Amino acid sequence: MESSLGVNWKFVIIAAALIYLVSIVAGFIISMSGPLNLAAIAISNTVVILIGLTAIGSMRPSQRWKNIMLVSAGIWLLSISNIALGFSSFPQWLLAFFYIGLVGGVAGVLSLLVTGLIKASTKPTG
Repeated sequence: MESSLGVNWKFVIIAAALIYLVSIVAGFIISMSGPLNLAAIAISNTVVILIGLTAIGSMRPSQRWKNIMLVSAGIWLLSISNIALGFSSFPQWLLAFFYIGLVGGVAGVLSLLVTGLIKASTKPTG
């Protein structure tokens, strides 16, 4: 499912859906653990998305930024379901675009560090 732009859309769609679903499950678990704590759910979602996008960038270093950007956009598009579920409003969903983009930027830098550390540790010494 490779496009003329060199994008593996199957990978992008599966990655975005998986990260979004893990984010939902983590938020659900936190909400069930006691009184509703929106800050804890927001932190949980941020951490899940950050780890997921860092993994995406580390898995595809040759197309790191393209994949992180597309998966971030996919996560944002999937998050429109939060409006239907009553978790956010339309303006909040629009603002989430910038927030997810910021998290994607941080994840890109982290994935650069991760792949750099892996390359450095696998270099033969001698």
